[in-house]
Amino acid sequence: MNEVEKYIYVLFGAIILSIGVAVFLAANNIALGGPPGLAIVLNYYLKMQLGLLMFCISAPLILLCFKYVNKKSAFRTIFSICITSFTVDFIYEFLGYKGLIIDQFYASIIGGSLVGLGIAIVIKSDTAAGGLAVIAKIIANNSEIKESNIIIIMDIVIVILAGIIFDDLRIALYSLLSVYACLKVIDLILFKRVRFLW
Repeated sequence: MNEVEKYIYVLFGAIILSIGVAVFLAANNIALGGPPGLAIVLNYYLKMQLGLLMFCISAPLILLCFKYVNKKSAFRTIFSICITSFTVDFIYEFLGYKGLIIDQFYASIIGGSLVGLGIAIVIKSDTAAGGLAVIAKIIANNSEIKESNIIIIMDIVIVILAGIIFDDLRIALYSLLSVYACLKVIDLILFKRVRFLW
């Protein structure tokens, strides 16, 4: 895959990821892991534009990209973060669309699956979809812990935070379900495996 094709993959993956976050997850207070989930939780208090908040969370991590990831991949990661943040705010602020407020069970599965699809497409271009993936890569490179395990741990922490901040155990459970749906779709696309249990 050449560099132009990689950027096209990143563009489509980031847009699909953004639709999952803006249309299904954020509208229903479901905090998937990573910068989008953290932004949904923090936005409860900060009341900022969601995409801008996602960018602010990822921005410091962008600098780490250049130190720990090759430069071409780092530029694609920055592109991914910018497209994701812009698309979320484009949906909310410019289109004025506040998402589908539907049953949280369906929102968590559909939103998590769309985010998983977007992330998998981005990863296929040898790019990190967001900032926390960079942290996971750094920790994995300097320890015995696998990158995927680090990401799961960070996602679980964000899910627990969502349950505490929104003061609703159901939010935490639906958030966990969205993380599960996301991981299953990534697993299916990247490794062509379908497993219903870990």
